[in-house]
Amino acid sequence: MNFSLVESLIPLYFVQLSGGVLKGETRLQKLMFVAQNRLRHVDYDFEKAWYGPYSARLSGIMRNLASLGLLEIKTGKTRAGYGVTEYDLTSDGKALLKYASQRRILHGQLAQKLHETYDEYGKLGLLDLLKKVYAEYPQWVTKSVLIKR
Repeated sequence: MNFSLVESLIPLYFVQLSGGVLKGETRLQKLMFVAQNRLRHVDYDFEKAWYGPYSARLSGIMRNLASLGLLEIKTGKTRAGYGVTEYDLTSDGKALLKYASQRRILHGQLAQKLHETYDEYGKLGLLDLLKKVYAEYPQWVTKSVLIKR
């Protein structure tokens, strides 16, 4: 699977915006889904899944970034015993983002839209994030186990 530089930089940028550590694959998936809808020139091939929109392509990008040493992927358990994934930005990942910014690969308008998306969605608790995404994109939640039927 081939990934463009920009589509690989965007999730890396979200990890940076969250202080270098982004907790939760579901959180990442929802942030990226909203970003894709706001940007319109990237396509992560989202599909309907149990917790709303999910992209196997995005998961592949994250594994690729980890294999390149740009981030670390850690798995663990929540207090309730559920699995949780954590994405940690490495020093090489930070250096790449700095280079991308200097070379205008992540240009001002793109970075601004990503900041706006993160400010609006990234700071929400997971359930609030899911509710907001579900309310704004109801056509994507037909399979969600969180929606009462």
